[in-house]
Amino acid sequence: MVKESQKSQKSKIVSGNFWSKFNINEKQAKTFGLVLIVINVLFVLAWLVRIDLLIPELAKQLGFINAAGDTISNTAFATMLVLFAVFAAIFSIPFLAQIKFKSKMVKFISGVLALFPAWIWTGVAIWTFGGIGGVQYVGPAVQFTTSAPFSANWLVLLANLAWLAVSVYVVWQLRIEDIFEFGKKKAAVEKAARKTEVDVLADAVKSTKKK
Repeated sequence: MVKESQKSQKSKIVSGNFWSKFNINEKQAKTFGLVLIVINVLFVLAWLVRIDLLIPELAKQLGFINAAGDTISNTAFATMLVLFAVFAAIFSIPFLAQIKFKSKMVKFISGVLALFPAWIWTGVAIWTFGGIGGVQYVGPAVQFTTSAPFSANWLVLLANLAWLAVSVYVVWQLRIEDIFEFGKKKAAVEKAARKTEVDVLADAVKSTKKK
């Protein structure tokens, strides 16, 4: 049992050392956060400039073929994705800019939202790469505006995967997990405080009995 526990401790140390190689300091993490804000905001501007063209084009790419063989545009889903991508990009700015939060939950939600723009468009890239009925969709990769000279292809997919990887890395380096550590520390402090109060009461009862 002792040997097994020693092995598990060694594996934890090795894994800790492995991930620590990818850590950066706080100042660099904040810089990365600002860079991701710029990337997300540029995309938001690109989406909103001609959203009247973007949504119909995306609706075609996310469409489906009915029994008659006609292509049906999925306008509702396309609208929802674009609006949520814009919402996520905007409301992730406070976390990425490391603005002080009164609520830890709000900070956590803002951090999670930083992942959604890249995640949404990676999903769209995967979907449109196969295209409707398994045939690659011939049309612009609308996340780069409707006038983009290229359609869904490996480069677009890899670019989105890189964007998603960068988003995950930045959120991790900005220590989103510290929110949970804070909760654990707070719970431990409260537990210790309650234990102290119980001890004080017990001592008071003992002293009363002695008298």
